[in-house]
Amino acid sequence: MLWLDVSNRFRATLLPDDSWMYGGQSFSDADQVRFARGAAVVMRQKGPPGAVDLIEVNADGDTLWHRQVEFEPRKLSVRMIEEVVERLVDTRAPDLASRVSRPRLRERLYESLYKPEYLPAVENFILTASGEVWLRTHEVLDTLRVHHVVERGDIDGPPHRVLLPESFRITDATTTHVWGIWRDALDVPHVIGRRLAREPGWTYGDVMPGG
Repeated sequence: MLWLDVSNRFRATLLPDDSWMYGGQSFSDADQVRFARGAAVVMRQKGPPGAVDLIEVNADGDTLWHRQVEFEPRKLSVRMIEEVVERLVDTRAPDLASRVSRPRLRERLYESLYKPEYLPAVENFILTASGEVWLRTHEVLDTLRVHHVVERGDIDGPPHRVLLPESFRITDATTTHVWGIWRDALDVPHVIGRRLAREPGWTYGDVMPGG
């Protein structure tokens, strides 16, 4: 059996007319799973703040690999919460104008938002052709999103850090390139590849737009 704890994944917002509005939780710490040939990798984040457990099991249910990756814990700030709520209000208010006022919608969205004390360390992860796990964190440096890369099966090697444009969503990676969807200023998606630029002391270095 593959057991997953998916609590705190979905948001259910009760509107004043007793109808419900559903969506995903922006600060979810629910388990995530990705499937590969003959195996699955589960990511758990409900342990110590900043810690992520990676567990790989095969089709028979045997554990092939288990590793905990630790990041510096980051407290969820009031500003982060307010920014998420305002984005949700801006997105949903036009369609709900006849049913709920913006202040009331803001209040209801705030109530239904999952607000843990610490920010979950990882937003999303993927399995790549290079035999690695790429972890997309919530950390941003200037306009670049911080990712960490762990080799599947490695139990103690240091994760490698990769910086990618905020609007770039990874779909796969090799030892030399990362591939994904990039959205331009008009929000038009483009399928692109970026060469991994290596720097002294890092297996991977910064990956910049146009690299």
